[in-house]
Amino acid sequence: MRKVILAFLFIVILFLITACANNNEKKIVCGDNICDSPESCSCNDCKKEDKCKTTAIIATCDDSNKCTDDIFNELTKQCEHKIILNCCGNAKCEEGERCNMQTYETACPSDCNLECPGHVIISEFSCVAKDNCRQIGKNSFVMNGDSKIKAVLTNEGERISGNINSEFKCDAGSLGMIKGDNANIKGITFMDYFDNNEQTASINSRVSKIGNTIGYYIEFKAANSEAVDLKCKAALQDDNIVDLTPDISLYFEK
Repeated sequence: MRKVILAFLFIVILFLITACANNNEKKIVCGDNICDSPESCSCNDCKKEDKCKTTAIIATCDDSNKCTDDIFNELTKQCEHKIILNCCGNAKCEEGERCNMQTYETACPSDCNLECPGHVIISEFSCVAKDNCRQIGKNSFVMNGDSKIKAVLTNEGERISGNINSEFKCDAGSLGMIKGDNANIKGITFMDYFDNNEQTASINSRVSKIGNTIGYYIEFKAANSEAVDLKCKAALQDDNIVDLTPDISLYFEK
């Protein structure tokens, strides 16, 4: 009988110990504002814990600027953004980012002012109208009456051109050199001008909203003219010493 009683008491004590252990076991719940050791940084309970701070800050160090090296400083627990040199977009106008004098474009306009000077080029001449004018080659024409030829001047620079002046002159061989508006040879007179009959012109920059081209015209009056072969030059020059002098071949039929 005594053994039975002792066995019963042992079972009761074992049951009580097990019950207490189960009651003392802590349930781990994400969202109870307690960061338990098994919980990871993905649980909001642990966001403020030291083990999670570094991860949270590093994730925000990227400033989306390709010209900064984004670093998390472990000592200060702060993001640092070191400027990368010779990077277009770092707000510093550096060597190699200014005007490219081969293309007349600023290499890095976000860091440097648009400073390429005016750069004027001239197109090939062509007949304004087919009547009395026939093109037979590059800047080469046959005329048989009043006519007009035209070229287009284009400013490829980033600044306005200087004032452009022109001097049209022709070599008539044994007949000599003629030049200047209304000069006459063998019954032919000629004059040159820019758009709107202007004698001088300046051309807006390539980046201007108004436009960066103008027309240049050479007009001939050839009533009752005799046959003559002329070797001509259109000497165009601006204040920046941009010299454009295309050769033009003209043959006037009788």
